[in-house]
Amino acid sequence: MAGPKLAAREASPNPSAHKEHKARKKDFNKGEMQLKKLLYGFRALLAGSAVVLLAIAFSPPRPAKSGPPGNEPKQPPIQLSGEAAKKYLEQPGEGQSLMAALTAARFGLQHEEHAPFDEKSGAGYAAMSHDQNLNAWFAEDGVTVRPSLPETKHDQAWSMALRLKRYGYGKELVDVPPIVSRNVKANRIEYVRQSKRSESDFTNRKSQIEDRKLLEWYENRPEGIEQGFTLNERPERNGVVVGEEPLRVLLAVTGDLNARAKDGGWIELADSHGSGALGYSKLIAMDADGKQLAARMEASADGREIALLVEDEGARYPIVIDPIMAALEKKLDANPNVQTDARFGFAVAIDGERAVVGAWREDVGSSADVGVVYTFTRSGNTWSLFSRNNNGSETNDQCGRSVGISGSRIVFGCPGANSGAGRAFLRDVSNSSLVELTPPPGGLNDAGDGYGTSVAISGNLIVVGEPGHDFGTSLLDTGLVFVSVVNSDGSISSVSVAGSTANENFGTSVAIDGTTLVVGGPGAGAGRANVYTLDSSGEVTFSARLQPSSGNAGDSFGNSVAISGNTVVAGAPLDGDKGTNAGAAYVFVRAANGNWSQQQKLTASDATANISFGADHIAIQGNTIVVGANAWDGGTPPFILKDDDRGAAYVFTRSGTVWTQQTQILANDGARGDNFGVGVGVSGNSVIVGARAATASGVARAGAAYVYRLDCVPPYGAAVNTGFGTRTLCPGEFAGFGMGFRGGTGSETFQWRKNGVNIPGATDQLYIINSVSASDAGSYDVVVSNSCGSDISAPVTLTVYSFTLSPNQNFGVSGSPGIVNVTSTGSSCSWTAVSNASFITINSGASGTGNGTVGFTVAANPNSGQRTGTMTIAGLTFTVSQDGTNCSYSIAPTSQTLDANASTKTVAVTTNAGCNWTATSNDSFISINSGANGTGNGTVTYTVAANFNTTQRIGTLTIAGQTFTVTQGAAPGLVANVSTRLPVGQDPNALIQGFIVQGPAGSTKKIIVRALGPFLQQFGITDFLANPALDIFDGNQVKVASNDNWRTTQVGGLITGDQFAEINASGLAPTNDAESAIIANLAPGQYTAVVRGSGNSVGTGLVDAFDLSGASPAKLVNVGTRGLVQPGDGLLTAGFIVQNGSVRVVIRAIGPSLTQFGITNALADTTLQLRDQFGAVVRENDDWQSDPTQKAELEATGLQPTNNFEAALVATIPPGQYTAQVRGKPEATGTGVVEIYFLQ
Repeated sequence: MAGPKLAAREASPNPSAHKEHKARKKDFNKGEMQLKKLLYGFRALLAGSAVVLLAIAFSPPRPAKSGPPGNEPKQPPIQLSGEAAKKYLEQPGEGQSLMAALTAARFGLQHEEHAPFDEKSGAGYAAMSHDQNLNAWFAEDGVTVRPSLPETKHDQAWSMALRLKRYGYGKELVDVPPIVSRNVKANRIEYVRQSKRSESDFTNRKSQIEDRKLLEWYENRPEGIEQGFTLNERPERNGVVVGEEPLRVLLAVTGDLNARAKDGGWIELADSHGSGALGYSKLIAMDADGKQLAARMEASADGREIALLVEDEGARYPIVIDPIMAALEKKLDANPNVQTDARFGFAVAIDGERAVVGAWREDVGSSADVGVVYTFTRSGNTWSLFSRNNNGSETNDQCGRSVGISGSRIVFGCPGANSGAGRAFLRDVSNSSLVELTPPPGGLNDAGDGYGTSVAISGNLIVVGEPGHDFGTSLLDTGLVFVSVVNSDGSISSVSVAGSTANENFGTSVAIDGTTLVVGGPGAGAGRANVYTLDSSGEVTFSARLQPSSGNAGDSFGNSVAISGNTVVAGAPLDGDKGTNAGAAYVFVRAANGNWSQQQKLTASDATANISFGADHIAIQGNTIVVGANAWDGGTPPFILKDDDRGAAYVFTRSGTVWTQQTQILANDGARGDNFGVGVGVSGNSVIVGARAATASGVARAGAAYVYRLDCVPPYGAAVNTGFGTRTLCPGEFAGFGMGFRGGTGSETFQWRKNGVNIPGATDQLYIINSVSASDAGSYDVVVSNSCGSDISAPVTLTVYSFTLSPNQNFGVSGSPGIVNVTSTGSSCSWTAVSNASFITINSGASGTGNGTVGFTVAANPNSGQRTGTMTIAGLTFTVSQDGTNCSYSIAPTSQTLDANASTKTVAVTTNAGCNWTATSNDSFISINSGANGTGNGTVTYTVAANFNTTQRIGTLTIAGQTFTVTQGAAPGLVANVSTRLPVGQDPNALIQGFIVQGPAGSTKKIIVRALGPFLQQFGITDFLANPALDIFDGNQVKVASNDNWRTTQVGGLITGDQFAEINASGLAPTNDAESAIIANLAPGQYTAVVRGSGNSVGTGLVDAFDLSGASPAKLVNVGTRGLVQPGDGLLTAGFIVQNGSVRVVIRAIGPSLTQFGITNALADTTLQLRDQFGAVVRENDDWQSDPTQKAELEATGLQPTNNFEAALVATIPPGQYTAQVRGKPEATGTGVVEIYFLQ
């Protein structure tokens, strides 16, 4: 499977612009998932402490030997090589077994009677670290390491031994316990260290008593030789030790190398000439509860000891100490074409065994800054130059300013070509093909557009950014992005996506993973990152706009973006939380429903001002993020080398939902001004870091790219597979859940969960339920963890079909036949029925599948008292009660008449003591809350649901054998929608709509309020409000919700989360992105919706509200709108929809009485018309007192206007759509109000 799809780009020559990009993709490095139960011969507290030794300088590994098969089946041998062989070995089954065998052979330990380099030594185990070119000898006195060198380099040989020596607190250290047992398996050896205490120390104990235990182990891995240990108990503190002293674990260093501390907290083991040979980085320490402990490393002044220090106060033992390694594998450069100021390493990307590096200022012949793209390949741990491409042909083409890679396909940009219009190219290194990616027709770029400033690729989908694209003269530097699809026939088709505001620089950064695209626009306020989804043809659909929760204008959020699966990380290099322009990176995650939310804000642990953290360089794969800080200054706080700009890169890993910085990567030969970290990429356990001004092959400021190996990568891509059973089962069936994941180290642990709670003992890669029951139904996931992080799989729902039995029955004294209805949610689920009482005989339905019926007979009861018996049907117990000779029943009342609202009532049951009875509902809208059965006198409580039908309904209950009847009235009329259209001016002539919600305490009315403008264009309104903004205020004039552009939610007040999906699902989403919408749950009270034009623009707008909760007891009882009324089409219009039944309304057109509220331009005289959906006048009025009959009706409601020149009407109207229209008389201009009261 293809590795991560990454994209990187060069920063602008102007460091403050930060308009370069690089994106990264996840690496599927585990192959297909297996459903295989794992057997663990030994688990040392799920993890051990680890110190990994990795070679910094080495020669290429020797090729592995091969020979004829020994005893193979008679079939043609498989002959594969290169990538095909690699893919075969990653397959489950035979291929994977072969891969495991090869790994064991390559890294396994071999017992020897003496060390290869010392015949006088005792027995031990030899190993070869092929990928690191190290020979190792494991013995009880530690590990000895030598480099594997060819004959010509034997003069460079060295030997180094590392031995666990002492531990404790302060200077009061004790020797580690002696080794008492040893276990060897494949590439791992374990020593159990344990001391003994003599009988004299204790009384009534055995002669030898086990004391503190320590596990020390070594493992030969592709990443290097790992030494680890776990402390099971807290060492004793001597009385002279200060309580706050950290735990100290001492390692002795002998041989030709000495340890020395380096800036950034890592240790280097160097030879007598000062050349680094081995190294490791910062520590991660965890206690038994998984709590991370502060830890650090120190080297003694003579270089002969390494101390691991852990702040263990308050920790629960055992503890684990685990350093995260970033070991240099190779420093790449442009040799033999190294040039000063070529900016090699400005843009980098890596995918599996391939890396691509841009040198955008490399000269070609006499042409300056043409730019060159370099491709490197890796075999084992040896990197070699594969190809060198310069598709530019002119000065300042800047090819390689951005690069991306996905498998064998490489994409790169030349944004300086054609006077800055830009070009971009796609190259397939598997066949050396080259294609220019040209914009589609209508998307031609102009000088300065910067097409190719950013690029990204995932499979056959390619993205190219053009952040300088202008749309006319008013939308300069808005930006544009092109999405291209490589079709099956090799042709390429493209579409474009545009930014929305001036100076947004949309397309400064791009990233793509699968069918999800992220585009950064750092120039819009604090900055933004838009998320889109793509179909197989390349059509693009907007999904979300990501913005930082704590961003400020000018932060340049979105200057860099990267994506892996459902996680996006975006850089904000000018964020000032940790110092002026210190920078930050924000992580966002996508939920199962498609909504995005911010997960965490990341900053450098040693952040200072102006380090450019997250500027143009950010990468993610699974649960690992790499962030560059190319302006990081060397030194140790508080002694920072000002404006040093040597640069750094930071590695973060995620455990669950929390990201933690694991290590800081610094170039081992870093120097002032290198800008290490200007480009970063991650693939598997490999990290590539560009340094645009590093010295390379002796040439100053040529630039380089460093490849590192991380010794620990968190698992990611965890997924549950239900291959051992379906996810919807009948009771008693088998359920099996397997899981697979990617990444990791091979020492992962597992914890299955049900509904988010750990399942005790469920810690294998496979979870089995042999016989499911209803209680097993739920949501299952698994947490897979290692020492540097964890991943949680997407949940899988197990549904267990269920049976229900009905009805409950009470039989008379004489007995009679009866039936039990068996209802199954699964039509294929079988069941049986048996009687457990001698007076109950099953006549039919002794077995069945799915729904069915059990027929039975109850014999006469000769006793005076009641009796009960049971049947077991479909695994459930069904109880039959039968009256004795002394039982009779009555109920009161025997019927109930109710209105359409929901209500709860009771029925009293009267009978003799000891007489059993039951109560059942015969209609779905009536439910029994309590009293479903009883003995003697009792009460039945039932609830009737609200009736939304326009006709009454009747239902019944059967209580103690009696019929109880419920009659419920029809639903009243319902106001489902209100809307107002009016010219929108600047304050105070905004469009203002007020409304009142009435209802019982605790009730809410859920509505969607919209502010529309462009929508009106289809109705011939040419002066529509182009960009309406919407605010909602409560009765105290406190703003409770806001929105400007409905796709972007403004969280706050009544809005607690992203509303895009809910608005979209309502069927009422605005048709234009510039229009606004808010969904709100409103408690009873008064509210005002205010519509203004964004940027003080003006035009005709419409505000409307739709009822989304017809079942709620809360109702819209009043709506009023204030606005500027003008002649002609500038009238004030209020629309509403009546549903279910007739509604009595009072409508008022208010004008002159507004002057008492300080409105100076109020209409002096108003007229009012009510029209139906066909435009016919239902009723009209001019001066409310002019109609004596209507005047009396209005006065009876108490809603008559206070001024005789104001119009009003009262009417009872049937279901339908209506419009109330207010004009000034005669064709006057002024502020007016239309009010509609719903008298329900």
